[in-house]
Amino acid sequence: MMSTAAFNLHAKSKGHQQSLQLLTSADTAPEGGNAIATGISQGVPRIDKFRLAATVVGRRDTFKEWLSNCCCHRWHVSCCVLRSCKNLICCEDFKAYMECLGQGDFSERVCKQMVTSMAHVVHEQDLCVLEKAEHCCLALDERDSCVLVAARFYYSGLKRNKWLPQSGLYDCLIGIVRDHGPENVAQAIMETLKKFCTRRRGRRDSSGTCGPDDALDEELFKKMKDVTSVAVADGGPAEQQALQTLASSDLPELKFVVRDRAHRMRAVQKHTWSTISKMCDGLLDVFVTGDGSIARVLESSRKLSLIFEQVQAGEFARNLRNFAFALQRFDSASLPLFKILKMLPCVFRFLVKVAALDDAEDASWARDKIVRLSGDGAYRNILRCATVSDCMATCQRFLRLCDKADNDALCSGREAAEVMHNMGHLFKDGALLHAAGSMTVEAMAVLRSVNVVRYQGARSAGQRGAKPEHVAYVWREDTTEASLKKDMGRIYKVMTAYFHQNFPHWEYMNSLACFDLHSTLTMAQRHDLVLRVAHQKQLAGKPSSDEESEGGHGLFARALWHAKNPSKQSSKTAWVRTLAELRKSQVASRPDAVKIIAHSVAYMTSTCNVERWLHQLALSEHKSRAHHLSVYRLEDAVKLNVQCMGGTRTGMQADDLTTTPGEALARGVQWQASDFGLRCQTAYREFYGERVLPARGILTPEARSNKPRLAALRSSSEKSLKSQIAAHSAALDTSTSTSCKKNLMKEFVAAATELVSSKDANAVPEEKAVDNGKAPSGFAAWPEDSKPIMSLADKSSGSSSSGSHKRKKTPVPEMSEAGKDEEDIIVDKVVATQAEVARKKRAVEVGAKPGTVPAYVHPTGAVFGPVKLAEKRQQPERASSSPMETPGGIIMVRIGPGAVWPDSTSSRFRITQDWAATSVLMVDNVNARLQSVDGLMCRLHGLSICDNAYIATSGRKGSCLTFVKALDFTYHVYLSEQFLAECPRHGEVLLGHGHFENCKLRVYRGSKPEKPNHPRLTYEVRPETVDNLASNHLNLDGLLMKLGVLRPE
Repeated sequence: MMSTAAFNLHAKSKGHQQSLQLLTSADTAPEGGNAIATGISQGVPRIDKFRLAATVVGRRDTFKEWLSNCCCHRWHVSCCVLRSCKNLICCEDFKAYMECLGQGDFSERVCKQMVTSMAHVVHEQDLCVLEKAEHCCLALDERDSCVLVAARFYYSGLKRNKWLPQSGLYDCLIGIVRDHGPENVAQAIMETLKKFCTRRRGRRDSSGTCGPDDALDEELFKKMKDVTSVAVADGGPAEQQALQTLASSDLPELKFVVRDRAHRMRAVQKHTWSTISKMCDGLLDVFVTGDGSIARVLESSRKLSLIFEQVQAGEFARNLRNFAFALQRFDSASLPLFKILKMLPCVFRFLVKVAALDDAEDASWARDKIVRLSGDGAYRNILRCATVSDCMATCQRFLRLCDKADNDALCSGREAAEVMHNMGHLFKDGALLHAAGSMTVEAMAVLRSVNVVRYQGARSAGQRGAKPEHVAYVWREDTTEASLKKDMGRIYKVMTAYFHQNFPHWEYMNSLACFDLHSTLTMAQRHDLVLRVAHQKQLAGKPSSDEESEGGHGLFARALWHAKNPSKQSSKTAWVRTLAELRKSQVASRPDAVKIIAHSVAYMTSTCNVERWLHQLALSEHKSRAHHLSVYRLEDAVKLNVQCMGGTRTGMQADDLTTTPGEALARGVQWQASDFGLRCQTAYREFYGERVLPARGILTPEARSNKPRLAALRSSSEKSLKSQIAAHSAALDTSTSTSCKKNLMKEFVAAATELVSSKDANAVPEEKAVDNGKAPSGFAAWPEDSKPIMSLADKSSGSSSSGSHKRKKTPVPEMSEAGKDEEDIIVDKVVATQAEVARKKRAVEVGAKPGTVPAYVHPTGAVFGPVKLAEKRQQPERASSSPMETPGGIIMVRIGPGAVWPDSTSSRFRITQDWAATSVLMVDNVNARLQSVDGLMCRLHGLSICDNAYIATSGRKGSCLTFVKALDFTYHVYLSEQFLAECPRHGEVLLGHGHFENCKLRVYRGSKPEKPNHPRLTYEVRPETVDNLASNHLNLDGLLMKLGVLRPE
């Protein structure tokens, strides 16, 4: 006889619960083929409504536009009823009509609920992956007081999941946190991780996003902290210092803090550009980056852009009106410079035509540019600009490899070695002058063909008649091949100095090239790099003799086979497939090898996904700014746009909610819900319950479909910008392909070997260190001999003298100190500065203990280490417009001037006189005290200000205003002496708060400079009235209005 306890035990099992969920989530449809859609029941919105909600999110529409989208959607209303209704002229009429019919599901609330349900299903998939995760890498960025965190998991052992294999990589959005302040980035990251590990169960509250049964899953949160070993962010001190702090406190397994490689390469290009601009007599500023540059003027002046369009003679496939100049892009300067040099004759024709205009300002601008581009030294400076364009094009390819969403750490070392090899061959060895399609060679030919520019000058005072004609020479025989090679050598030295400072050879990421299956590394070099990885991971064990033999039967041989079969695949994909095929016994025999490989494939090098997702957030927030979407709504919308059930992709499509049209036709319905759609409806039923409405019924629709139009076919053109950029890259590739690229990683291997030796020499004897004679279990032993790393100066000279490269060497003769000109002095100063920063980085890396995160060294040389986390204040999870919206919390109230504490108040209100603990300031009259010093303090700290009636009635009556924290506003405010004399107390408060650490609001004493660094964000406060104030000048009322931004409801 079977006991009832067995039934109870089986009912609680995971398999029974999953089967029960599948049974309750089965789709239903009436027999006879007369249904419009399938679904779990008729008490939740139909699946076509979910598709429409997904379309609203994908188009980044606001929830206010939900009703208008419903009007455009072809609903299943009978044709006779539609013909009889003649007054459906607006959305409100349509809504009233549908409510009269008893339809429903047209409100914004229902749309928000469906979006929350869809995002919840994707979030549950994330938690399933986290349960089986073995390694995690975080990527984050902070922008406008908003922290966005993404993650890449390596998982194994996942079962019964139709969207994911049993093991692999999974990228997802962790969460978004706002209004935290730049000094609380570490706390914001931990809040995001806690919110990610929260299980959402049961009905939602009035906000529609949270529920009383939601609870943090402590086991998952502990698992998240245990598997997180790598974090990548940009070079901002706030993010880097926050990660340093978390590595020493809340995330003990976080051992690697990485700076985004794309931002590092962007810094290399930016500093190389600014340094070489001084050597070009400021000509780069004339072309692109200056205030009155050609690129900037064509962006802002429509009249001149139309003239520029008229003078073109088919240089590109279509005429250009401007050069698409935008400083926020990675190719903001290099691409406009390429276009300008490519159409240099057209630029001269444009300047000549503008110089002949009657507009004195435009004509003067054009004549000034012609003078700068002609005369003595102009030919050499233009050629220097062309050489800079070739340098930026060579670097741009490496930057694009770094700025990939599917970044691969295994290829980072090889890519860095290749870009330095190409730079050395083109610029140091002089091969650029023999590349037929290089910009330098083309510029020489173009300037010879132009030769002379004739333009109209300005009339003298009192002169009448025709304008005088001037002649300007743009080509002169004053530049030799030796001088050009000397300039290319200078550019190479500057770029190399910045590159080695940002991408040192000994960097840990370069050691992961030992798993790069497509590199030319020998097995001995791979062993040396494995030693560097194992030393940092503190792994040591018995080596295996056959694991790393190229023709053996180990992990490397299996991964190499996957990389070549069935076709050439990336190293990361090959290693993931290799790990997926391992049995438990095979993993147990080589645990260290499997651990290192899984760590390497999950290692992220870029915040590319985070940058693009922040752009998605900005788009959604910009369109919904007037509707004040909460951070939860924004996070749900962004998650659906960047992620699906299989991980990260371009976005969730509405088609994921339904099956294919053929399957729906076989079922006899128009919309057949997919497994994902059924899960979304199940989540909606759990969160918001069921309600039977006529609109949720399944009726037969009238088939209406539009025949798709046929678009015209576009043929490619050899004159298109894309084709010419590709031809330019091919010309540079042809030149560099003549040089042998073997042993590119030789210097990286030597640097990794010497770094391990230096760290062992500086290690404390009683600490547990890795034995240099042993490899981690699963890897073969490495050779005992290791060559010491060369110095920075030896690298630049020794790389070209290596016999394996076999380059055609044209060395530049060394110059004595007295014979150096101004350009050489600038280059030597840059090289010395960057070498000093590189030495400091290496000293910090050597001094760090194995298994710990070294301090972050900023490109300026400043060192940022971990800081002690400040004590967390009790704050609501999301910012609210009223202090009463925090249920059950204690509200600290400061009594302001003229206010009297009520006789009977709620126990939630406590009196304090400490501004640091104050949440609400109580005054006698809110409107009268807004201009006071206390009102200024509320603006600066983001506090609430209310009257006596608000406290006495617990928020039911009275007035209350809540400000956004003005200390987080990026403003530069100068207080004039007249203002300080008239308003001394306001000035004292502003000056006292304007020097806080990590404060974006900066306050200075004195007048505003003539040319501030941030002209649009710089203001001077004066006591004059509004009529007498100049631009960017404020009085007290204007300043308080600028700082007094109310928190949205």
